[in-house]
Amino acid sequence: MLAALVLAVSGIAGIASLLRPAASADANASTTQAQPAASRVIQDRSSRGLPTGPCARPAPLQSDVVAYLTTSYGQQFGPVTASSPQPAICQAITKFQQWAQVPTTNGVADAVTAKVARDLAATDLSSCKATDAPTVCVDLTHQILWVATAGKVTFGPVPVRTGKAEDATPIGSFEVGQKKAYTISTEYNVPLPFWTQFYKDFGLHAADVDSPLYATNVRGSHGCVNMLLRDAQSLFGITKIGTPVHVWGKKVDA
Repeated sequence: MLAALVLAVSGIAGIASLLRPAASADANASTTQAQPAASRVIQDRSSRGLPTGPCARPAPLQSDVVAYLTTSYGQQFGPVTASSPQPAICQAITKFQQWAQVPTTNGVADAVTAKVARDLAATDLSSCKATDAPTVCVDLTHQILWVATAGKVTFGPVPVRTGKAEDATPIGSFEVGQKKAYTISTEYNVPLPFWTQFYKDFGLHAADVDSPLYATNVRGSHGCVNMLLRDAQSLFGITKIGTPVHVWGKKVDA
């Protein structure tokens, strides 16, 4: 009787031991099957050294950005072409986005990034009526500013925001009349960092922090030329009273 009982218990234990690996295998198989296909694709791309983030594949507007990156000025962000590997293009676009200080800086060519790139690519840097002295050049059509000295670009080109239709930035040839590292608009009660006046109350200055340069709900300035803080500060150091300022073109309101 005792031998029979031991045999029975041993049989049950043996059966259990046989069942455990099978159950474990079934669980692993179930886990593998339950893993989302997207996760498996990401793991596969990662194992092959390919990008797996938002920039893993070209965005619809990527070609617009790459077109600028292939220009002489765009090459500073990385020598790429339309046929370059996607990781290299992503890296160059990211550097460009960081320089332009657009909201998106993950290498994906979104609408804002593409617009800045198109404007820079379309700007004719020889179109400014520059003198032998440093001349501030403002292209309203493409919303780009640079400084030219004796026919050479010595600062920029950089993106700007100028006046909307009802507050258009004046066009013509002017001169810097006043400079204030910091002041406040008496009309709009907003700060004007690195304000460089060129006509009446119109000036070149950093965009207000409450109205950043690429704010989608802002059609334009009240007539001044808004710049990134970095660029406004640099321009402030370049200009002096009497520096020529040439403004031309026509802003297209969004």
